[in-house]
Amino acid sequence: MRLGFCDCTHVVILVSPLQAMMSGASSENGGGVAFPDKYDYRKMGFCRCIRHLRLKTLFIILVISVVVVFLTGRTNHGFLSVKGLEEIGDSIRNVVEKAQDMITKKLIATARRTSNINASLCHRPAFNLGDNMFIDLYESSNIPPLACTGKMLMNFVDGQLVIDNQVLGDSNVLEACVYEAIERKDDDTFVYSKPLVRDHEPFEIDIKHDFFRLSCYGKENDDDVENHQSRGLKSMPNEESAKLYGVPPVKSASLVNKQFMAAAFEKNLQRQLKLDSDVRLVSRPRNLRQLLQAANEEIARSNSKGSRLANISSNINNLPKMNWDENSANKITPRRQPTYEQFFAHIVPNQKAIKRAEEIAKPAIVANVLIIMLDSVSTKAFKALMPKTYKYLQAFDGLGGVLMEGFNIVDDSATSQLVPMFTGKTQQELPETRKHVADAGYADEHPFVWFDYENSGFVTLYSEDEPTLSAFNTELNGFAEQPVDHYTRPFWQAAKYSKLHSRSEAFCLGGQANHHFTLDYVQEFFDKYHNVPKFAFAYHGELSRHDVKNIKHLDDDFQKFLLNMRLNGNLENTVLLVMASHGVKYSKAQQVLQGKLEKRMPFVSIVPPRQWLEHHRDLLKPLYENANRLTTVFDVYETLVDLLNVPAIVDNLDKPVDRATRGISWFRRIPYDRTCAQAGVSTHWCSCSQFLQLSKQIDVVQKAALAVVQFINQQTAEYRQQCAELSLRNIVEALLIMPHDKVLKGTSKMLSAQQLSNLSNQPDVDVIEMQLSIQMNSNEAFYEAVVRFHTKNNTYDVAKDISRLDDFDHHLKCRRDVPHIAQYCMCS
Repeated sequence: MRLGFCDCTHVVILVSPLQAMMSGASSENGGGVAFPDKYDYRKMGFCRCIRHLRLKTLFIILVISVVVVFLTGRTNHGFLSVKGLEEIGDSIRNVVEKAQDMITKKLIATARRTSNINASLCHRPAFNLGDNMFIDLYESSNIPPLACTGKMLMNFVDGQLVIDNQVLGDSNVLEACVYEAIERKDDDTFVYSKPLVRDHEPFEIDIKHDFFRLSCYGKENDDDVENHQSRGLKSMPNEESAKLYGVPPVKSASLVNKQFMAAAFEKNLQRQLKLDSDVRLVSRPRNLRQLLQAANEEIARSNSKGSRLANISSNINNLPKMNWDENSANKITPRRQPTYEQFFAHIVPNQKAIKRAEEIAKPAIVANVLIIMLDSVSTKAFKALMPKTYKYLQAFDGLGGVLMEGFNIVDDSATSQLVPMFTGKTQQELPETRKHVADAGYADEHPFVWFDYENSGFVTLYSEDEPTLSAFNTELNGFAEQPVDHYTRPFWQAAKYSKLHSRSEAFCLGGQANHHFTLDYVQEFFDKYHNVPKFAFAYHGELSRHDVKNIKHLDDDFQKFLLNMRLNGNLENTVLLVMASHGVKYSKAQQVLQGKLEKRMPFVSIVPPRQWLEHHRDLLKPLYENANRLTTVFDVYETLVDLLNVPAIVDNLDKPVDRATRGISWFRRIPYDRTCAQAGVSTHWCSCSQFLQLSKQIDVVQKAALAVVQFINQQTAEYRQQCAELSLRNIVEALLIMPHDKVLKGTSKMLSAQQLSNLSNQPDVDVIEMQLSIQMNSNEAFYEAVVRFHTKNNTYDVAKDISRLDDFDHHLKCRRDVPHIAQYCMCS
């Protein structure tokens, strides 16, 4: 071993044993001490290292020892003989090992002191994006750009619809446009309003509704007209019958109008049939005539004078006569696809909300709140796949956001994250609202924080772009009443169930990318309510839910959105929170430790109002201190509550917090040695735990895996006719979970059965926690579970938090109506 003394050669005797610790990762324990950049001893010369650590005395002792050996000839073979030199080398090696041990302890002590940490602090391993698996996970060069190929005939300009003449062209002439407002009936149902048909210019009209569908038809030639007329449609409902069914009478000879009104007339009668509890159609009517016949038959069978159909029975026969093509089996529906079809989402100011805001007194300092949440994006994924947004979000000359690197999930479902984030409580602590549970209520019963904001004079917005997977409707019963002032659920229901969506490219609706609807709607919300306090939450899950690489499509547009929000002054007095529900959930990375930890550590960044940088700098001090401390959605809730009364934050800045409190506002100083238990994070989700690899062959691990299989089969036992019983294929990985203050010293890379036995025999260890990743035979699914082995009575307890590591949405799932068993059920 060659040492360069004062030539600043790297200290080889230090690098070898400390390489893993100083990089922040260890193959043995998955964790280590995070060294500040200014103490990067790997790049520090030997002399500088010695001087910095104030180990000159130790160094002098080492030199003196070597000199003494040479001068006193402490060898039986002469100090210049080969054997004599070997003995001298052994002596030097012993001294060096002692020095090395002392330096190691000094390094750790110094790093802890300068980083203000201790042994119980939450340590996390540094991630290595150079790992082959993660290069593939975040490699997005093969992702093609979005190709939204539909035609955008009209756009909103300053709140007014304007035709794009380049899209229309000189030779194309519009014959008619149909406008249908989209309205919420309940959380499961949207409806289109009575259509407004415009068959003359101007077609750019002012729509006083947040959401609507536009269908425009180009001028037909004579051949087209003759073709449609030959199908038999020659007359339409008169004024009396149109009024009866809520359909505007036809006064125009426009063929498009006739076709549209026929479809509307049929749809309305279908609705009457479906709404009447006495109606039981034996077969599906094939056309309007059969529909009317079925209605007459049902009316004849029903003697209930109060039924809807009975009330209109006298008018059924008064409907205008229609000419039919007897050979046609088609329903009477519009024969033509619209030449142009679009969906619109824009803000029409809610006057009741504005009046409510004006009547409520507010504190001296008021801050808007904007939360934008992405699905399944870890911090590393955000940095790798959205570099432009990340740079602008975090840069000092951009928005100057604070990256909350210690943020930890409490569960890996959006529902289990959003419920505590907006209520401060878990689902189990709130009234029962789960689907298919007897006497379960609606989510309106939960104390959502946006209700507090409304009562404090704020206008509110809630948006999710995946109506079939929304946080409060997939597992819960949803809302009985509209929960906020502006609620996008009916819009996305109409859009996702439309024919336009089925014809569109992936992540598009016609000629517009889906994420534009969300970003534009939020920006217009801030523009239209410029002088009114605002609370907005927008969840965009479509892009990254199943493949995180698709989030790349959002990068440019999200950066532009943030830039425009800043330029328009919307961030001057707004607390902006950009975050993810959890990290990457479905990928092969879940089979290794780094992937498991990334799922538990989503991207979270908070941008304080720019006004605070000038006038309220004291508010920012605890925010920066908490950036690297353990935080959760419970803390986000307390932060949102604090923001309702900003002056109170100022008054309480220096007051100590109760470390036993589950939720602590980010504007309070969170304890640096906070534990997962104190923060309300279960062992399964805690990224602070230390993981020691276990042999998959030992008896304890094998029995624990079988306990997991038994637990899963118990969940589906009630539905055994539909759900097959699963069996174990193999154990992918077994890890011992231990807090840092209980980690065995000197453990090897893999803990043997004997070491585990030694651990279980310790008097203070009565429960051993293991995290297992297993694969099943029946559905080849991968599951991750925590098993507690009780050493005193040799029993196994499976924690209820079990994760499905592979994407199972594409699998056939029996009992889709029971969400809590969906990840376990394999059709038998």
